[in-house]
Amino acid sequence: MRVNNLKELEKELKKRINNALTNEVSNGVKDVMTDHIISDVYDKYDPIAYTRRLNDGGLLDRDNMLSDLKCDSVLSVKNITLGDKYYTFAGEQRVSQNYNKPIADVVETGEGYDVSGWEYDGVERPFMKNTAQDIKDNHYHTIAMKQGLERQGLEVKIKRG
Repeated sequence: MRVNNLKELEKELKKRINNALTNEVSNGVKDVMTDHIISDVYDKYDPIAYTRRLNDGGLLDRDNMLSDLKCDSVLSVKNITLGDKYYTFAGEQRVSQNYNKPIADVVETGEGYDVSGWEYDGVERPFMKNTAQDIKDNHYHTIAMKQGLERQGLEVKIKRG
C-alpha cells in the first residue's frame, strides 16, 4: 500500500476495513448466529405441526442471513427468513398467517405464531439477541476484523483491556 498523505491513508484503511467487514466479520457473525439457531431454537423441540426447513429456506439457510454494509464501517447482519406457506394442526394442513412474512421476530419474541396455546406460544427463543451478546462477550468481531485486515496484508495487534 502506497499512500502520499493522511487523507489517502484514511481512504485506504476504510476500504480495507469495509472489505474485512463484508467478508470475515460477516461470515463470523453468521457462524455465531448459526450456532444460536441450533442451540436456542432447534434444540428446544422437534416440531409436529410443521416440517422444519433447515438449510433450504429456513433460519439456518445462510442466504437468509443478510449482511449489509450500512455506511462506512457499519455492518448489519439479520435473519430475513420468510414463513412457509403451510403448517399442520390436528392433522389438517392450513395456510400460515406468517406465509411470506419475516419470522425471525416471531421466533425471537414467541409472539405471532399461527396456533395459540401451544408449548412455545409466547416463549422467547432469542437467537438474535444471544448472537449479539455472544459476539460482544467473546470479541468474535474483533478477531474476524484482525483476520480480514491481515488477509489484506496489514499487521494488526489487538489491545485488550
